[in-house]
Amino acid sequence: MSGDLNLTTLAANQTGKEGTVNEIAAQLEAAIAARVEIDVSEGDGAATDAQMRRAGVIVASGAIVPRTVTLGAVARVLTIVNAGGASVTFTRGTASLTLAAGAAA
Repeated sequence: MSGDLNLTTLAANQTGKEGTVNEIAAQLEAAIAARVEIDVSEGDGAATDAQMRRAGVIVASGAIVPRTVTLGAVARVLTIVNAGGASVTFTRGTASLTLAAGAAA
C-alpha cells in the first residue's frame, strides 16, 4: 500500500500485473466517486481515515438541528454534502466549513 489512499502497489517483477492494475483502477474509482454517509440525526458524527481513503464524497444526513462532522486526518480532495435539514459544520484540525441544509462543497 502507498500514499494517503493506501492504493495497492505494482512490483516491477510481479506476475499477473493485469489483475493488480484492475484492482488499482477500482480503488481509484472508489476514491473518486464512492460515497460515505454519516448519520447525524442523533448527534455529531465523524468520518474516519479509512472512510476518507475509500470514498471521495462524504454525506452528512439527518441533521434537524446544527451538527458537526469531524473529518479524519487524511489529506485529500473531497466533496462534502449536507443532505439534512439544518446546517452542518465539517471540521478537520483547526479548519472548518459550515454548509447550509442541502448544500455541497
